[in-house]
Amino acid sequence: MSNIRICPRGHWFSRSRSPFVCPVCGFQMDSPERRYFLLRARFGLSVFEERPCTALLLSLSDEKAGGFFPLSFGLQYLGSGDSDLLYEPSLLKRHAAFYYDETKRCCFLLPARGRGIVRLEGEMVHEAAVLRDKMTLELSGKRFRYLELDGKYGRLWDGILRTERGYRERAERESEFREHFFRYKKEREEDLRREREERRGRLRKEEGQEREERAERSDVGRTFGEGKCFKEEERGAIEGFLLCIDGAGAGRLWALYDGWNRIGSGALMEISLPSSPGLREKEHAVIYIIGEEKRALLLGEKCRGLVRLQGKAGYRTALLRNGDILELGASRLLYIGILL
Repeated sequence: MSNIRICPRGHWFSRSRSPFVCPVCGFQMDSPERRYFLLRARFGLSVFEERPCTALLLSLSDEKAGGFFPLSFGLQYLGSGDSDLLYEPSLLKRHAAFYYDETKRCCFLLPARGRGIVRLEGEMVHEAAVLRDKMTLELSGKRFRYLELDGKYGRLWDGILRTERGYRERAERESEFREHFFRYKKEREEDLRREREERRGRLRKEEGQEREERAERSDVGRTFGEGKCFKEEERGAIEGFLLCIDGAGAGRLWALYDGWNRIGSGALMEISLPSSPGLREKEHAVIYIIGEEKRALLLGEKCRGLVRLQGKAGYRTALLRNGDILELGASRLLYIGILL
């Protein structure tokens, strides 16, 4: 058996030295995305497909505070169904429908396509409405804030749209490519549906395990007569986001909370990038957010690895500004500051 592996992007590397992760681009060979890459390569499509994050639904309810749902191009449902791209178990199946128009660059709320009641800025919505930045939505007593990202950071999505338009034009000219293109789309949708169902099952299993652990902790606390013996770590409010725009982890989005936000390849880091070569396991980079002052600081003295801010390496504390780009390991991250 050959010791050489080839990642879907064409990089050759040693299986013994790096069995699961490509050391050049950071692609995880055992990830579900591998099938999509192989399908695209087989059908003659670009292997650098990304799903752009155009907007966010940020949860404002107490029990789900800190949760967020990324919106992308096309039709998406928020609800508790297995086919819902945005999964919230406390809502109805397909509770609300959102459509982000890639040509008009705006997101529509479609009450007729959803099964639940949605209030926009306190008023019940019966017809299609355009969502604006920082609007508040209410679904079954849960409040969400719509945060627009596209338009401010549009270069990444513009490139993706140009690629997709090129595919459509080629499909109109070449019948064989059209057949392969639509076959890929169909297979991808089926795989995504199966993956979503598996993810829902894992989430339900994890929720059940969490309930059992809480019950066990409370039982132990009552045994010692001191309430809960283990104090759950509480995170502050969400004050911003990091969006991976290039390299290992492209398309992933992380929330930045008030307080410490550590970046590394380890699972215990708040922002974990295990697939990024050259990234230290612990505290490769550290971002501290002062929530009261709405300031995000890159703590150069606390960073154990090399970090470039706007293309320049720095070793002192630096103030992050909306739209700044951080380069670390094999990834480029876009800082998105949010003022609610």
